[in-house]
Amino acid sequence: MAEPEVFLVLIYPDSAESEFQWSDRVPRPGERHTSRRGDIWAVAEVLQSGAHTYTVHCEAPTRRHLASDLLARAVGSMVPRELRKRRKYLY
Repeated sequence: MAEPEVFLVLIYPDSAESEFQWSDRVPRPGERHTSRRGDIWAVAEVLQSGAHTYTVHCEAPTRRHLASDLLARAVGSMVPRELRKRRKYLY
């Protein structure tokens, strides 16, 4: 596994908290990012703020992003029929 090469300072709107993390690449505007809390954000702007440090401003994803996120979650949650357990209910 490659060593992290850049340090990211992630800024979220309407949040008093920022996240800090090492990464092996610099994110690009438009890409999606999942916060530690599990919220999905769109990268709005990336600024180099040091030799190996980047400040990443995030924003709420657009409707297009929301739709693709919902589709990805739905596909990821689908379980093949043979793996499902049949439940027997007594009525």
